[in-house]
Amino acid sequence: MPFPDQGNLIGIISIATIASMKQKLRISYDLPSKEQILFLGIGFGLALFILIFQPFPFEHLDFDSRIIVGASWGMITYALLVAVRVIIPCYMPISHTPGKKKPSFLWPGNLILFFSYFVTLLLFLYLAASVKPNFLIAFKASIISLIPSVSLSFFDKLRKFKSLNKRLQSENRRLHEILDQKKEEAQHKMIEFYSDNKSDKFCVENASILFIRSSDNYVEVHYSDGSQTLKRLLRNTLRNVELILLSHPNFMRCHRICIVNIHKIKRLNGNCSNGSLSMEDSDENLPVSRQYYLSLKERLSFLSLA
Repeated sequence: MPFPDQGNLIGIISIATIASMKQKLRISYDLPSKEQILFLGIGFGLALFILIFQPFPFEHLDFDSRIIVGASWGMITYALLVAVRVIIPCYMPISHTPGKKKPSFLWPGNLILFFSYFVTLLLFLYLAASVKPNFLIAFKASIISLIPSVSLSFFDKLRKFKSLNKRLQSENRRLHEILDQKKEEAQHKMIEFYSDNKSDKFCVENASILFIRSSDNYVEVHYSDGSQTLKRLLRNTLRNVELILLSHPNFMRCHRICIVNIHKIKRLNGNCSNGSLSMEDSDENLPVSRQYYLSLKERLSFLSLA
C-alpha cells in the first residue's frame, strides 16, 4: 500500500486537527453574538486609543505606519480574547464532581488574559513599532492590559446578574401561578356562619360575600348570588365572625362594625380621617376608620386595586 508523501500527510493532519477543533468548540462553547461584538469592540476601542492618545512613542513612524500598527493591535487583541475565552477553556482538563456546581474558568481566564496581553503588547511594540521597553513603557502597557480583563469581568458579572434575574423572574411567575391557583381554590370554598348558640347556620361561597356588618346583637352577611345582592341576619358578634374568617385571608376589618372582602372592593375613597369603600355589586359606601385605613390601603396596593 503506497504511503502519502510528506506534503499530503501534513495536509491530512492539518485538516483533521481543524475539524477536531471545530467540533470541540461547537460542543464545548458556542460563542454568542454579543460576546463576539464585545471582543470586536474591545479590539477596535484599544486600537483607536493607541492611535488617538499615543501612549507609546510613535514619533518615528509616519501616519500610515501608525494606522497599520493600531489596526494590527486591534486584530491581535481580538485573537487573544478568542484564544483565552474560547479555545483554551475547551482544552483545560477541569475536574468536576457530579452533583456539584461546575467550576468556572472566567477568573483564571481573566488573569491569563492580563499577563498574556501584557507580554504580547511589549513584544508587539518592540518588534512592530521599534519601541524599546522600559519602566514607563511597561507601566503604561500594564494599565492598558487591564482594560480587556476589567471589561470582560464586568461583562461576566452583568451576564451573571441577567441570568439570575431571569431565574428569579421565572420563579416569581411560578409562585404567582401557585398563589393564583390557591386564591382560586379559596374563592370557591364554602364558609359556614352560625348564630352564637349555633341554632341557626348559613353557608355561602367565599367569593360571593361582599362584607359583614355588625348591627346591635346581630351581624349582617351581605353577599351576591350573581343577579342580586342579598343579606342574611344572624345573632352573633362581629368578633366571633372574625374568628370564623381567620382561615380566609381575603377578609379584613375596615371599621369596628365592618369586615370586608378585599377582592370585592372597587375603590378606596378619602383619607385616613374620612375614608370609605366603594364595593362591587353594592351601592353602599362602607366606613373606614383611621385605625385600619393604612393597612387596608397597603393590602389594596399589593393587589393593584388602590
